[in-house]
Formats: sequence, C-alpha cells, structure tokens
Amino acid sequence: MNITIISASPREGRLSLGVAKHLNNKIENSILIDLGEFNIPRFTGFGDTSGDLEQLRETLTKSDAFIIISPEYNGGYPGILKDLIDHCSRETFANKTVGIASVSAGAMAGVRVANHLKDAFFNIQSIVSPRLLMAGNVGERFSTEGKLIDDSFQGQVDSFIESIQWLGNKIKD
Repeated sequence: MNITIISASPREGRLSLGVAKHLNNKIENSILIDLGEFNIPRFTGFGDTSGDLEQLRETLTKSDAFIIISPEYNGGYPGILKDLIDHCSRETFANKTVGIASVSAGAMAGVRVANHLKDAFFNIQSIVSPRLLMAGNVGERFSTEGKLIDDSFQGQVDSFIESIQWLGNKIKD
C-alpha cells in the first residue's frame, strides 16, 4: 500500500514537519509531501493546472491512503491545505483512507483542526480513520528532524500507523 504523508504547514520552522518526517521514516512505501515546498495557487475553480498542481495530482492519485499532519491556525487548518483539497477534491481523495494527525505547541493538540479535517475529507467522500494522532506540546515530543523525543508517545504513533494501514488495506481490497 502506498501512503502519502502531507505536512500541511507552510510556515518557516514548522513543527508539524518533524512529525511528518517521523511517520515517513516508520512507514514502508510512504512518501512525504511538505506543502511548504510547493507552489499551490488559490482555488478559484476546477481545472487549474498552474503552479505545482499537476505534479501533486499525479503523486496523490497514485496513493492508496493519506496521512495529513496539520497545525491548528486560529481553530482551523492552513489555507494551503484547503486549496489543495479543493483543487484535487473527490477525483483524488474519494474512497481512499485518510488519517489525521494534528499538532500544536500547546497542550490542546489541535483538537479543533482535527474535527474540521474530518468533516472536510468526509465531504469529499474519503474514508477517515477514527484513530487520530493528537500531538500537543509537539516541540517536546518530536524534533524538527523527525526524531521522537518523548518515548512515551511511541505507542500512540504505532497505534495510529497500524490503524491507517489496516483500514487502507481493507478499502484497497
């Protein structure tokens, strides 16, 4: 099974990228897409092929499942992720497994963004895993290079990965 891991923050020094790197290192047949490295135009309608959209669509279409790692920005997810979801929509994400990992510098772990993402992917007919990875105090749990700092968090990471792989394989079959 091919899993695409999407790190959704375009900010400099983004802590969500460390979580994405850690997951990418632990999952066979995964690729990491760091949205901070791509030119994704604002969504103004379907059919746009500008920026890096064609390259991203091609990669995403080949994926069997996705893991979205997103920080919480004022209760929601980054605009660049919203634009990617709208550009690719059902043609890319429908009937595929999506796992959601939310991160925050504080203790609340981005619970609001996780709920918003569940709704967004449900609305484009993705199969959202009920198991979430909620990484509060993310800078104390993961390094920016993708190393797990807090070993007590490894069990949650492993359970999250196992649930995505299990559900993804069931959907793919």
